[in-house]
Amino acid sequence: MSQSATNPLISNAKLRRELADLNEATEMARQMRQAHAKEGCACVASPELVAAIVCVDVATLRRARERREANLKEGVPLDPHHVSSMRPSNQPEGSRSVAYPCSEVLDFLDRRCAEIKKSVNARNLPAKAIAAATRGFSSFLTQGDALSTWPFALQPDGRPVDLAEALEIGIADGPIERLTVAQFGSKLAAAASQAFHEGEREALGETLDIDKPDETGEPRDRWEESGGPL
Repeated sequence: MSQSATNPLISNAKLRRELADLNEATEMARQMRQAHAKEGCACVASPELVAAIVCVDVATLRRARERREANLKEGVPLDPHHVSSMRPSNQPEGSRSVAYPCSEVLDFLDRRCAEIKKSVNARNLPAKAIAAATRGFSSFLTQGDALSTWPFALQPDGRPVDLAEALEIGIADGPIERLTVAQFGSKLAAAASQAFHEGEREALGETLDIDKPDETGEPRDRWEESGGPL
């Protein structure tokens, strides 16, 4: 008998991880599919973006490209479930820039989803349970544990936005970070607090400007200012 069969905690932890991975891969695949349908062959992604989408760091992705080149030279078959299976775009000779066709990223995510689904389906879970765990960002918020992370695009004010949504509405140009639910809440609260206090300072500054003397040295009449003192 396997260890997971005798210890339900191990089995449940593995299941939660599989469902979380399936949820994220499905959501990222949805976004890549939309981008590819919209831009076609012109759709490419930077290594930083791809690393966030496939849940690895940039250094791991670079080593994967090196592994891919070595395997191809030696005639070693590529593992379709490893990130090295993604083919980077052809770049001009001597160019150091790297990009990935969206179609390559999408194909990899589809293979990952299919692999995870095999394991999940073998557990004979109710369809409703799988559906509840694979609703994208909302499932991360409602079912993520203390260690679960999700990719976010950080905005200029520090506000974290779900990467899938940021890509969809075109605001994923800034840094991308993986955050836990607690880290997401902390950054969001900090950005909201900063925006509130900046608004307060701006309002206070307008009030102080009204009280400043005019060119004649006389205090300004609040009643003559737009909006008055109220």
